[in-house]
Amino acid sequence: MAGKDVKQQDSARTNLLPLPETTRGPFRAHGEASNWVLDRLVFFELTGPFNKEFFQALDESRRRLAPSRAPHGPYANIVTVRGSLLMSLEALDTYAHYVSGVRAVATAHVIAGDVLGRSLVLPQIERIYQAAGKQWAAFHTIAEAVPWAESLLSRIAAEH
Repeated sequence: MAGKDVKQQDSARTNLLPLPETTRGPFRAHGEASNWVLDRLVFFELTGPFNKEFFQALDESRRRLAPSRAPHGPYANIVTVRGSLLMSLEALDTYAHYVSGVRAVATAHVIAGDVLGRSLVLPQIERIYQAAGKQWAAFHTIAEAVPWAESLLSRIAAEH
């Protein structure tokens, strides 16, 4: 995808991810998610704020849909967050569980400076990925994130 207009991804988008209505908590899921696949990159667009039920539903959706949507071979996730990154500690714990099941070789978070809670929550997300032993980086724009992910995927391909 290097050198291509990142806007091409719009044509590859799916509808909103079908998040299950039933969750293991007292509340409905707060947050929205959509995703699409382009080559070896899996894009997620999340709109918060989020609660633990959102990440439970996202995890269930991933387990149900990943076999049909994920690229074959190594791939990277590009996660764009809009609106708010705010979430409870309970939601962060649930997100950590979600991250432990992610099969992507790397994840880039794209969170603009105007996203509510960026400076509070981003360091905690970084700790989650470090604890899981996963490649991770944060960016302000998707134009920064895509080359980083492609570079890692190229390096992995060259090693094999």
